Amino acid sequence: MPNSKDQILKKIREALIEPVALPFPKSEGNSPAVVPLAQDIEIEFAEKLTALQGKFAFCQNKKELSRQVNELISNSHWDKIFCLEPKIGSLIGETVPLATNQDALADCDVAITGCEYLVARTGSVVMSSAQLSGRNTSVYAPVHIC
Repeated sequence: MPNSKDQILKKIREALIEPVALPFPKSEGNSPAVVPLAQDIEIEFAEKLTALQGKFAFCQNKKELSRQVNELISNSHWDKIFCLEPKIGSLIGETVPLATNQDALADCDVAITGCEYLVARTGSVVMSSAQLSGRNTSVYAPVHIC
């Protein structure tokens, strides 16, 4: 008596001998599954994020990032800033004290986090529970800077 593996392989061989017409012939096309981007990946991400009502600021280096974030904090008059990530906190400097515990998230004006990935095709920010800030930070904070 043949085992299950032999029965499955026998059915596959029989199916290969007698081909069947494609059930959805128009679904098989010659177009690629992923279309190459027409512009730089950074520009694509910025445009898609902006289309989703996000705001994008390009920074050449850490110094410029620090300057832009501190300027935004000052101009927006934010007093309660949530940030659990020491590397990001050090970029902001000591202009404003940072809340560094999860209890402070509910009362913060803004949360600043890193992310796992940025997806250029959709303008998405990928966050995971593996990060210090977790995934809920972007949901609970009224403003999220990533």
